[in-house]
Amino acid sequence: MLTWLIIYLPIVVVYEGVSWGLLQSVVFQTPGYLWYLTAMLVAAVPFCLVRNRRPLYVVAGVLYVAGTLFGDTYMWLTGGMPGWYAAVFLTTRNGLLFALPLLCVGEQIAAGRVVRHLPVKAVCSLVLLVGEILLARSKATPEADCSMYLLLPVAVYYLVSWLRTWNPNVDTRFIRGASTAIYLVQFGFVAVGKKALEILHIPDHIGGWIIYAAVVAGGCALYALFSRNKWLSKLFG
Repeated sequence: MLTWLIIYLPIVVVYEGVSWGLLQSVVFQTPGYLWYLTAMLVAAVPFCLVRNRRPLYVVAGVLYVAGTLFGDTYMWLTGGMPGWYAAVFLTTRNGLLFALPLLCVGEQIAAGRVVRHLPVKAVCSLVLLVGEILLARSKATPEADCSMYLLLPVAVYYLVSWLRTWNPNVDTRFIRGASTAIYLVQFGFVAVGKKALEILHIPDHIGGWIIYAAVVAGGCALYALFSRNKWLSKLFG
């Protein structure tokens, strides 16, 4: 995380300037779309220290529901997070309210428990999640950061569990590495891409898809290239 933050720091400073707001952003949001790396570091503490998993899962579930309902996704319903919280922590998409619950979901997936009617549950959970997304986005303001959804952990659990049982022998190393690379390089691609689209006068509705394709293709290509080098491969894990 620190390496990528240093890489992106010039872009971040240009966009946000040097201020208290930048310090807050680094500590609580981690600019450069790297917030989830910071969140994982925070979530790892209770995840590793709490040995009794049942209460951990219950607390994580409650935290996720609270973070979702009082975040941007459902601000139209609840009014959003309290002012004192927003002034300090900026977002509910953080280590305790987002990453910890998803770590718990990942642990349950890794346990490999047999789930009856798994394909049906996976498809139904995905359909319901899409419905929730459409509903929330239709109610939320255009500037709202709609990224936390109540059914997201459920859909992730069933979909990933289904994929694991579909072909348990598949080599997931490239998929894992390439997806990590896509996540890490997206900020640079988006920042440069937006500036290029402005210069070329390409409409946003077309440019967005161009940037999206560039992020996916570029992340996969960089991982395939860098993974062959002992030192450069460390950039992606």
